[in-house]
Amino acid sequence: MLRVLPPSKQRQLLSIVAHDCLALGHIETARFALEKKVALPPGDDAETAANRVYEGATLILTDQFASGLTALNSADRSKLTKRDRELANAVGVLADAILETATVPDGDEKEPGQSSTGDSPKVESNGDNREVVRKGHDLVNTVDQYFAELDR
Repeated sequence: MLRVLPPSKQRQLLSIVAHDCLALGHIETARFALEKKVALPPGDDAETAANRVYEGATLILTDQFASGLTALNSADRSKLTKRDRELANAVGVLADAILETATVPDGDEKEPGQSSTGDSPKVESNGDNREVVRKGHDLVNTVDQYFAELDR
């Protein structure tokens, strides 16, 4: 059905599907829509940057975390709309929180202060797991609130 639409309309529709699926937590469907969208002739720079943000958002909670982080960090934030910039920041905060609590295979903790995203605030760990968990819950609530606002 999409093929009967011009590429610009296909990109627009697939953007809506990716956005709404991401907001609802349907990561696989959002990822599928993004793959279809990226296969189309490219849009403008803002759309390309937004694609990278959504790609990062769909990957950081999967076993492809590093690819998601690369996609997120490669998005030209100066080209993003305010809404997409806010999403990029929220995803960056979440990625930093994941990295902050991650353990490398040899059992050593990740070095505190190693930030992955540059633009997002650091989540500091004082060694108290309850504090890390509380901050993680706060970050998830912030991302949930952001998505709830997008749905309005």
